[in-house]
Amino acid sequence: MMIALFGSSCTGKTAVAKELSRQLGIERRSCGEIVRQMATDAGVSMGALSGDDHRAIDAETRARVEASKQLVVEGRFLNYVLANAAQACPIVRLEASESTRLARMADRGTTSPPPDAIETEDRRDREFIDLMYRAVQPLAPRISIQTDGLTVAQVVDSIRKAGLMV
Repeated sequence: MMIALFGSSCTGKTAVAKELSRQLGIERRSCGEIVRQMATDAGVSMGALSGDDHRAIDAETRARVEASKQLVVEGRFLNYVLANAAQACPIVRLEASESTRLARMADRGTTSPPPDAIETEDRRDREFIDLMYRAVQPLAPRISIQTDGLTVAQVVDSIRKAGLMV
C-alpha cells in the first residue's frame, strides 16, 4: 500500500498520514518534518534552506517512493515532487477553507496568527513552486477531499471509500 497526500498548510496532511500509517501498520514519511529537521540541524529558518537542500529532500522522497511497497508520504508539493517518479502511487489532495486553516494554525501555536497568515503562507508556496518546479507538470490527484468539519477518521474513511487503501 502506497499513498501520497499533498495540499496547502493546515489542511490535515500530517494528521491523516499518521492515522493511515497507524491503521495500515506501515511507515510514514513527512517532507515537512524533514525540512524542519534539516533547518534545525543547520541552525537556520526553514526559508533559509537552499534550493539544493530542497532538491535533495525531493530526490530522497522520490527514491523512497520508488523503492517502497508500503509507505504513506505527505508534503505540500508532492504533486510536483512525484511527477517524475518511476513508480506511481495514488495521490490525494487535501483542502480546507482559509478560515479552517487559520483556526488549525492557531491551534498549533502559542500565539494567534495574524489574519493574513494563510494568505502569506500561500503566497510563499506559490513563489516556492515557481522557483523550484516551474518546468514540472504536476500530477493530478486521484481524489480531492475538503477537510473542513471532518475528523481525521472521516478523511481516512473517504480515502478508503475511494478504493485507495488495499
